[in-house]
Amino acid sequence: MYFSKYNVPPLIYLMNEYDANGSVTRTVIESATFKKDLGVQISNDLKYERQAQIAAAKANKVLGTLKNTFISRDTKIWKKLYTIYLRPHLEFPVTAWCPHLEKDINVIERVQHWVTKVPHEIKRFDYETRCIKLGLTSLLNRRLRGDLIQKYKFENSIDSISWRIDPPNIPPSYGHRKRFHREMVNN
Repeated sequence: MYFSKYNVPPLIYLMNEYDANGSVTRTVIESATFKKDLGVQISNDLKYERQAQIAAAKANKVLGTLKNTFISRDTKIWKKLYTIYLRPHLEFPVTAWCPHLEKDINVIERVQHWVTKVPHEIKRFDYETRCIKLGLTSLLNRRLRGDLIQKYKFENSIDSISWRIDPPNIPPSYGHRKRFHREMVNN
């Protein structure tokens, strides 16, 4: 098997300010500042800021197209349009790049904020009231709900995990048997 230096530029994670060049057979390998894998953009400082901006930009394009296409500003129609056409752009690979920084969450939440202003009937209310009237939840609540569903699946053996190291089988002293024990690590 031969190595092709032209195949894919590597994403080099730099701890310091200096530039790291790798070489294979006396040729310098080009490094990349951004890399896209399975539809997720990641930078060499391991932040997902660009992914949040790209997802919000795609959703904003679709929102503009929908506003130009549909004359009706009915709340039921716009809730369906949001959940069918816009939300998939915002939550596409959420398990891979779950936004945890406040600025990334705000960029994505801003799209939902604009969508709730489209229907004329609820335009004058504040954001939380508009979300309640449309039946939408915030980004953080959807993430938490998804995590709780996944935890339930693990506990009840609906989903399985192929562990590298088996979780400790500690008998419960208080409470219930379905308690997760987290390994404490010093960084």
